[in-house]
Amino acid sequence: MGRDLVNLFNVNPPPEPLLARLFVGRDVEMELALDALATRSTANEILAVHGEMRTGKSHFVRVLLQKLAAREGAWRTVTVMANHRGGVRPVLDDLFLALWKLLPVALDKVPASDRHLWEDFQRDQEQRRRLVAGEYAEQSRETSQGTTATLEAKGSVGPSSLSLGVTDRAESRHNEAERTVLRAPVDAQVVEWIRDLLDALRDLEAQRPVLLFVDDLDLLERRRGAEGSACADLVQRLLAIATHPHATVLVTVRTAWFNGHDKELNDFVTLRFFDDDVLRAIYQRHVDELYEARPVLDESALDLVVRESNGQVGMFLKSCRDLFQWGYKRLPLDEGAVADFVDARLRDFKRMPECVAHLPAIEAALRAQKLTVELKGDLHDTPLLYTVLQPVPNQADQYLLNPLWSRALLRAKP
Repeated sequence: MGRDLVNLFNVNPPPEPLLARLFVGRDVEMELALDALATRSTANEILAVHGEMRTGKSHFVRVLLQKLAAREGAWRTVTVMANHRGGVRPVLDDLFLALWKLLPVALDKVPASDRHLWEDFQRDQEQRRRLVAGEYAEQSRETSQGTTATLEAKGSVGPSSLSLGVTDRAESRHNEAERTVLRAPVDAQVVEWIRDLLDALRDLEAQRPVLLFVDDLDLLERRRGAEGSACADLVQRLLAIATHPHATVLVTVRTAWFNGHDKELNDFVTLRFFDDDVLRAIYQRHVDELYEARPVLDESALDLVVRESNGQVGMFLKSCRDLFQWGYKRLPLDEGAVADFVDARLRDFKRMPECVAHLPAIEAALRAQKLTVELKGDLHDTPLLYTVLQPVPNQADQYLLNPLWSRALLRAKP
């Protein structure tokens, strides 16, 4: 129990020391995942943890990796983020670099008699690392060899009394040049380099398989949507890695995306919406662990926030954090304070150019008693997303209207 206002109600997965302490409500799914990996055979497919938006997928997998690493060192784990990376290559580069960092640890187990062989291998991997990391895009090495041969013949012309010395000199030259160019690798080459590192780790630690975790795979091209070609390309590259006998590839994706790609992905764990009681327990865990067990919301306010979060822990934590920051000097907040907060934020939105353009369409949908609204353009840079609005999975430009914020908009004066 302590006071940590940085991580209190943080919507992102907490730092390593807090992962298990703030983990609530997924015990059955966790036991299933651990048992499945304990009985792991060679899997030639990608394991998927999937669920709706903001249902705690990233936190779940990070706790899973922590538990795997603690099991007598049975697994090595690597985590990379795909969210908003924009393309396949940054993810592949991150995977290579993370595996490369495991090499020195594994090399400690090499017998002295074999150390020189592995040191040569490590030097080669260092050169690859520099290419992948962009420290140079091209390197040239030139060598030249030259030889010169001289033949000399001497003689005399004319009578001995008038002898003239003559030298016949012939010279030949031979030159050779070698030029080596190192260029940045293409995606397929990086995949092969990743497999080479997995080969090495298997040779060094055959009993320690590697789990490669790619978080938010379907958000790789966030601004273009999950149907962008890069997501499909990344799946194919990861499948080539997943066939390695020393590797298991695990990804998190939204269920709507998983349903369209279930031929390439294994239905490993499904995370469903949280029950209201679990959201209350998550709130209490945060308060107990990070705020000295002091209440932030009273029962009426907590019930309201839980009810409007629709079982999505990310939405719930964001609402709690927004309220905590807004009402820091008047805690604990009651239901009336929650309404005051929403009204105040809506007044802010009406002053923001990035919000003003969308508000008329939202208000028109509310007057027509619609549950959804169609909005064109990118809303990721507006505070409307995940407050007033929530994207409808697999429906471009369609958004659900949050009831709490909708009521505030309806009662607001024009």
